[in-house]
Amino acid sequence: MGLLGVGTTIVAAVVAVGFVVATLALWRPVEARGVLRWPIRVALILGCQLSALLVVGLVINNSYAFYASWRELLGRHSTVRESFAQPGQLDGQLREQLRINAALGRGTVVPLAVKGTRSGVRLPGTLLYLPPQYGDPSYAGRSFPVVELFAGFPGTPRTWITALKLPTILDSEIRSGHAVPFIAVMPLAWYLPHDSECVDAVDGPQLDTYLSFDVRTAVERAVRASTEDSQWTAMGFSTGGYCAANLAFRHPTMFHAAVSIAGYNHAVHDRTTGNLFRSMLGPWELNNDLWRATHLPGPAINLLLVSTRADKVSYIEDNMLARAAAAPTRIWQLTLPAGGHNAATFRAELPTCLAWLSRFVSSPLAPIPAVDGYLPRQSPTSATPVTPAQASEGPRPAHRLIRDGKR
Repeated sequence: MGLLGVGTTIVAAVVAVGFVVATLALWRPVEARGVLRWPIRVALILGCQLSALLVVGLVINNSYAFYASWRELLGRHSTVRESFAQPGQLDGQLREQLRINAALGRGTVVPLAVKGTRSGVRLPGTLLYLPPQYGDPSYAGRSFPVVELFAGFPGTPRTWITALKLPTILDSEIRSGHAVPFIAVMPLAWYLPHDSECVDAVDGPQLDTYLSFDVRTAVERAVRASTEDSQWTAMGFSTGGYCAANLAFRHPTMFHAAVSIAGYNHAVHDRTTGNLFRSMLGPWELNNDLWRATHLPGPAINLLLVSTRADKVSYIEDNMLARAAAAPTRIWQLTLPAGGHNAATFRAELPTCLAWLSRFVSSPLAPIPAVDGYLPRQSPTSATPVTPAQASEGPRPAHRLIRDGKR
């Protein structure tokens, strides 16, 4: 039985109730056990408490998808066994699978080995989503745009598959014409149980370098990914939202468009991260998006900040960044009135985010779908809108919501 799912929670709840019933039923009968009565009673009480904690933990995990499987909970992660792919090699290995999935109109998810040549980082578990068109013979000579995806801590690449249902959503949005056929690369961004915040730690793992350069090199060698900077984008949720935005600020020629879903503006310093910058102010400032927007010339990037009013941290930090950013940085915001910091909310926002990213790697397709009637809008600090249609509409204030296309 999987870690995620209602079935596991129901079984745990039944066990918890069973311990309570057993405690009530056996409390007096164990008097006859003499000195053993106290160990038995303590065991029954501990059983009640631990089973109740298990139920609460499962409910929270189902909402946030911290761990997608028992294997991940125990700290065990898949290892990639295939050899490092050379240019064009992966196409040959997957030819039949790609052809079948193309005919069925669905994407193909495969593992990718990433050799940390530049960073020295070696992390397993990177996944690639190849769109249905990738296996279509009519697209045989075409390279594809790429979106690099970062899960929230302590999520893994499989979080995008199990909790966020990314392949299903991408298949649907590509089929409907809302999104372009992206290649999606989902790397692991930390050495669990430690949180890297996707930065180059001082005297520590160089995760920024790994995610910016090594992952891109591996993708471009393995599949027909575009090598043009204008065709690479980034997106993440929670900690991954900070990762996407920060990497775009730091490497604007590599990620010219990014989406931060329920993210924040600076690297966290807590027991999971340790002292990433060894208390050095310079590295901390350069990995603080709000500080960069306030003190440095703005990079020429397009950034969508997604939050809900109920998710106070990301809501406040998104508004602070939107007010601080200046041209040529273009800030867009999608702020919903309701929705928690959980997988269900992030999943509902994905179609809009993917469609928004599509506007920056090709000409617009179908209209961007709204989430509960709400659409992204451009910050007043943004430069000239990207498309003629957007230019005719003009910028909208960042603090206002748009419902059904109206203020």
